[in-house]
Amino acid sequence: MIRLAPVIRLGDLAGPTATVDATGGVTPRDTAVTLRWAVGTGDAWHRSDRGRPERLRRLLDTPVVDYPCRVAGGDVTARIASISGGGHRAVLVTITNETPTPVALAWLIDKVAGRVEVDGLRVLVDGRALVVWDRPIRAAALVAPDAVDAALAAGPRATAARGVVDPAASPAGAVAIGIVPLAAGRTVRALLAVGADHPLPADGTVADVVRAAPAPDAVARGWRRLADRAATVELPDTDLVRAWRRAVCDLVVDAGDPALDRAVAVAPLLDAAGLVDEGDRARDRFLQRVAAGDRLPADLAVAALAALCSRRLRAGRESGLAELAGPLVEWADGRLPPPVRADLAAVLGLEHPPGAADLAALTASDDAPMGPLGPGHEVVAALVGDQHPGIVDLLPGWQGAWAGGPVDVRGLCTRGGRVSFSLRWHGARPALLWEIEATPGAGPPATSVRASALDPAWTGTGSSGEALLAGPSR
Repeated sequence: MIRLAPVIRLGDLAGPTATVDATGGVTPRDTAVTLRWAVGTGDAWHRSDRGRPERLRRLLDTPVVDYPCRVAGGDVTARIASISGGGHRAVLVTITNETPTPVALAWLIDKVAGRVEVDGLRVLVDGRALVVWDRPIRAAALVAPDAVDAALAAGPRATAARGVVDPAASPAGAVAIGIVPLAAGRTVRALLAVGADHPLPADGTVADVVRAAPAPDAVARGWRRLADRAATVELPDTDLVRAWRRAVCDLVVDAGDPALDRAVAVAPLLDAAGLVDEGDRARDRFLQRVAAGDRLPADLAVAALAALCSRRLRAGRESGLAELAGPLVEWADGRLPPPVRADLAAVLGLEHPPGAADLAALTASDDAPMGPLGPGHEVVAALVGDQHPGIVDLLPGWQGAWAGGPVDVRGLCTRGGRVSFSLRWHGARPALLWEIEATPGAGPPATSVRASALDPAWTGTGSSGEALLAGPSR
């Protein structure tokens, strides 16, 4: 069963920038601080962390979050996206009052520790801008976590245009509160700093920078344009389809992750999705380490071998294994899972036949784990099996609940070529149509097609065709 992640990772082509939890809390990468909010209507405050998590969603199945908070008269909606450009990299949070009446908006910044200053448009901690807004904060306070409700009810004290909220270092885990009025139909924007290497503006351009940031829905459309270049999946299982649409974007984010285990895991999946250039970004993460003379741990060495094999077998591009196979196999202690060993033999056979001949002496086929697996792995495994040379097995992860529904997969890149297929139903029997395009430089395409979960006795041949199958037993 495919489960949708409760925590959403935001990011851009340079990698992850923040996480959004199930209650809409935004935590930038490499910080402990979390931004939340509350909406004041009349004599009540509605806190985002006490809202309805089921209303939190990803816009267009991208790393852009939409979270409406229900209040009297309608919704006050937060949208959250990672942005970059113009020398800035930050997390953008916009909050729009969709009700017909004005409200008060309280920004709640959890886990603040240090000297906290409010500079009208900014919150600074120990002199560093943590959050900047497009309009001045009207009131502010610094309180203990269990005193937030009381502080909101009482109304935080007004601050000067520039002032220190608490002249002493704030206690660890304190909550900074900043309040602004929000008229009906209006939007307020905030930028959160992402790491020390990407400071927020520190001069009079603060408001202009915040206002110039692209709207989150525009960011979502940009992500969708990129992801729509990938292989497409239509199934009766809407959760699986959504998992794939989301996974494509998440794979692109993870390709730039400083955590090497994530970056190395996603390259073969990006290749399978048809986004080879993004897969190369992921491969560059560990190739830079290898070029610098760093030795990879055994599990990452195995994953790196798999990623480089995938570049040749799925994308038809030179793998570099003629030079790198030796050290990577050594770092893996010569113990390779059978699929990696078979892929390595196939690639060396194409690029460096003497190395293929030496492989048996250097490695042992082993039940060692494959190493880290990226998002979308379960989806690809359910759609196509390509572990056996010359054969593709379509829909090996068939589920009985899919019977009678349409299936259409386009452009999935496998070891046997670029695969597309569809199912249409004739009563209880599925009609299968398939097409396999050879990938130049990747070796011969698959010539045998199976659908073992649908009709174990059937085998098709050729790069395209159609067949009426016996039908699934489950």
